This record gives sequence, C-alpha cells and structure tokens, in this order.
Amino acid sequence: MLKKVRVEEAVGLRLAHDVVQYGPNLKAVIFKRGHLIREEDIEKLKDSGNYAVYVESGEECGVHEDEAALRLMR
Repeated sequence: MLKKVRVEEAVGLRLAHDVVQYGPNLKAVIFKRGHLIREEDIEKLKDSGNYAVYVESGEECGVHEDEAALRLMR
C-alpha cells in the first residue's frame, strides 16, 4: 500500500518509488525505491523539488512497474 506524506514526516519510512531530480539537461535518480529516509535526506529532497513522497505503509510491498508489465504480458 502506498501513502503520500510530506518529506518531514517520512523520516524512518521507505520510499515506494524512485525519486528523480529534473533540470535543464538533467534527469537523475537521487533516491531509489526502498531507500530508508533519514533526517539528512530532507533538504536534498526539497532542493530537488520534492516536498512530498510516496512511502510504503504496512507489510505489503508493491511490485515494480517492469515486473507488473511482465506479469500482465504472461
């Protein structure tokens, strides 16, 4: 299950998706799915324009979009 929270409230939680920073001639993954958000990550998230993130809530983990597409194809 996914839950959208402000980055300040996400400390100690795991990202449910990759966080990407965009800019002129830039597209960089700054945090990968599953990253445990720490206090020091907050400024980096905000500097990249991410003021809220989707985190995993509960025991159930999602399936990566590539894996979901393969499952659907089968």
